[in-house]
Amino acid sequence: MFIFSEENGLSYAPDQILVSNGAKQSLLQAVLAVCSPGDEVIIPAPYWVSYTEQARLADATPVIIPTKISDNFLLDPKDLESKLTEKSRLLILCSPSNPTGSVYPKSLLEEIARIVAKHPRLMVLSDEIYEHIIYAPATHTSFASLPNMYERTLTVNGFSKAFAMTGWRLGYLAGPKHIVAACSKLQGQVSSGASSIAQKAGVAALGLGKAGGETVAEMVKAYRERRDFLVKNFREMEGVKISEPQGAFYLFIDFSAYYGSEAEGFGLIKDSSSLALYFLDKFQVAMVPGDAFGDDTCIRISYATSLDVLRAAVVKIKKALEPLRATAGINAIRDGFTRYSLNAGITELREAICRKLEEENGLSYAPDQILVSNGAKQSLLQAVLAVCSPGDEVIIPAPYWVSYTEQARLADATPVIIPTKISDNFLLNPKDLESKLTEKSRLLILCSPSNPTGSVYPKSLLEEIARIVAKHPRIMVLSDEIYEHIIYAPATHTSFASLPDMYERTLTVNGFSKAFAMTGWRLGYLAGPKHIVAACSKLQGQVSSGASSIAQKAGVAALGLGKAGGETVAEMVKAYRERRDFLVKNFREMEGVKISEPQGAFYLFIDFSAYYGSEAEGFGLIKDSSSLALYFLDKFQVAMVPGDAFGDDTCIRISYATSLDVLRAAVVKIKKALEPLRATVSV
Repeated sequence: MFIFSEENGLSYAPDQILVSNGAKQSLLQAVLAVCSPGDEVIIPAPYWVSYTEQARLADATPVIIPTKISDNFLLDPKDLESKLTEKSRLLILCSPSNPTGSVYPKSLLEEIARIVAKHPRLMVLSDEIYEHIIYAPATHTSFASLPNMYERTLTVNGFSKAFAMTGWRLGYLAGPKHIVAACSKLQGQVSSGASSIAQKAGVAALGLGKAGGETVAEMVKAYRERRDFLVKNFREMEGVKISEPQGAFYLFIDFSAYYGSEAEGFGLIKDSSSLALYFLDKFQVAMVPGDAFGDDTCIRISYATSLDVLRAAVVKIKKALEPLRATAGINAIRDGFTRYSLNAGITELREAICRKLEEENGLSYAPDQILVSNGAKQSLLQAVLAVCSPGDEVIIPAPYWVSYTEQARLADATPVIIPTKISDNFLLNPKDLESKLTEKSRLLILCSPSNPTGSVYPKSLLEEIARIVAKHPRIMVLSDEIYEHIIYAPATHTSFASLPDMYERTLTVNGFSKAFAMTGWRLGYLAGPKHIVAACSKLQGQVSSGASSIAQKAGVAALGLGKAGGETVAEMVKAYRERRDFLVKNFREMEGVKISEPQGAFYLFIDFSAYYGSEAEGFGLIKDSSSLALYFLDKFQVAMVPGDAFGDDTCIRISYATSLDVLRAAVVKIKKALEPLRATVSV
């Protein structure tokens, strides 16, 4: 709120801000929250590569408006007005622009705002990620600051560009409270919150001063020097057209005069992609073809690198153009010199995950069968979206982790819930499973050790389930194994994919948040058949890009602790077991309470239903798990999660991922809370 007020003239409350795993995720969630199937998303071209795909993910139609290099690639208001229809829902603007570096002057934005004002259904998604990288006399104007545009604008920004924090994956959305709330709800199913470590770094970055202070000012000065060098050199090249960028760190250069040329030892230069390949293959200069940005006449060059690298690149480009007629083109220096990691995850981490799965789970995977994501939750959602089609059924034993049902619905699939019993330790009965399977059954989700129950599936039971799955060739299994290292002997963990004939039928999700206590790092992964992992990777490319590069390095270190996390994790599990034993003993002594002893994770799922129907003095009727949880919280300051969130209203979940002292105090309070209810309980 402070930064927007100071720099952009915009007053927002904290509940109008949503922090995400990078600006790309903020953009996608905004598109999904605003657009409905059949809506039109207006996108000036050249555009950033993900805008069109994000519109399609919302089942909306991208409507492209070409711009001209002679107009500095700025949207012509007349062209905008001619494209607007009753289906127009969202206009996406990017200033300063990726890929062109163009900056919209305030006067032009005001013209656009007047057109938007005439179309009450139209919102504006303003991508302002490069706002601090701007070259005087150009200035930045936030679209939301224009007359009558505050409630019509969703502003996306972040830390990757101005603060050179690409690997930290930290972005944010600002806008009307109800839309931000919808985006926040969606993010709860996509990835949860952004990395806690990255958020702390973001606070520090914003503390550098207005517009990033001297640190950013020095960086912009260096960018300007590189821009001026490149502009001068490309203007001297025959057949090349250029528009001088006023911001960001890209040049979008028209090499189309060279298309149609034959390059010796290479072949025909027919478009931006072939020219880019020519430069890479023959001169080792990497650039991005313009067809990725909706303009095949141009190539994007990034100058987010040193002058020495740019000087060498210019020499090579000139040499590459010399043998071509003035009818051919060249590729752009990609921003591979920046610190983005591979979408699928850094090779070092994926190889470490492969070794871990081989040594600990008896599973042999190649790195291209692994996808690293911003937490296991994102891995789960992407697996559901990749596997399921509208109308498919997703089989989910209850109690279940809260996001499973919502993730199924996000895929337009139908959650089919199979209740389990506390007397069976909340484990799925194979007969119940078999009775629920139909021709629409597509995915079975298993979680072992379980959240919320702590139950661990024995190998013999998993084998029974596998035999049933084998009879239904269309069904896949999504095995959530995030708690695999938090397990109490004599229980042992079995990966579902290791069972006979289940390797190709299983998608395994795991991560670093539980065993390695790295929840804030947001790092998870998916392992499975190559074609499904590839589909998930393509989806992730539009959702968030790769996981934080910093978190991935930490993941490599965590996997280096030794088998099953080594002594560090063993000590943690020992502490969890002590707390579990303390709680189990105490709850078993409480009247009217039923409990199943967990064999893993760090939760108890306790049946308090004998107390439903009681009247609590000064509170009211205890009618279900939600009212009982509220009673504990309101009257005794003990926070627990009602079981209805997990699909079983008879129980309440208690986490023992805290100290014994805290748990001792909680037990005393719970006993005190139940005491006045006893008279009205029938046990």
